[in-house]
Amino acid sequence: MKHPNLSVIALALVISACGSGGKSDGSTPPPTTTLQVCESMGGAGVTVSETARCTGCSSTDVAKAADEDVASNSVVVAAFSLGGQPISIRATNPARRFTAGKKAGVYLTYPSGSGGSASVTSLTTTVATYLDGGLQESASASSSSSTLTRQQVQTGASDYPETFAYFTTTKPFDAVEVRISNAGTSNASLKIYELCGNGSP
Repeated sequence: MKHPNLSVIALALVISACGSGGKSDGSTPPPTTTLQVCESMGGAGVTVSETARCTGCSSTDVAKAADEDVASNSVVVAAFSLGGQPISIRATNPARRFTAGKKAGVYLTYPSGSGGSASVTSLTTTVATYLDGGLQESASASSSSSTLTRQQVQTGASDYPETFAYFTTTKPFDAVEVRISNAGTSNASLKIYELCGNGSP
């Protein structure tokens, strides 16, 4: 049963070797099995919107970034930009205010070959919180510095997120935003699965 002000998504990735394309003789190991928990920003009263779009950037199905379903996703294309202009998606839910001390973050999958939670050379990932429309806090991760934790949560299952990017808040908030900027030389496509007011890798 859902608490009226709290949506908790628990997704157990129990994947057999046969079901994932692995061999039953064990020669190809199955994907990592993990438990993902997300107190989603979604639910009654949520508004999900693209809050910034760099030239050449795009997004599809932004509502899926806060639909209380970790298995569905929005797709964000971050075009390369010398100025590092971002594309961002924000989920706002005044009915779901979170207190300080939560792990605000996003479940996502970086472009193929980027190594999950490893540094992604050209991309900067930022998670920000807001309250009543005003910026509260933010944390970022890039190849040169990081105040944002990026933890790999599973590998080998293409329909589920690989990384939880988050920071521990010190202020209350009612909105979570993810921003992606790309200083590389080619576009990068990312899957945004869920914006969480409080998550666990």
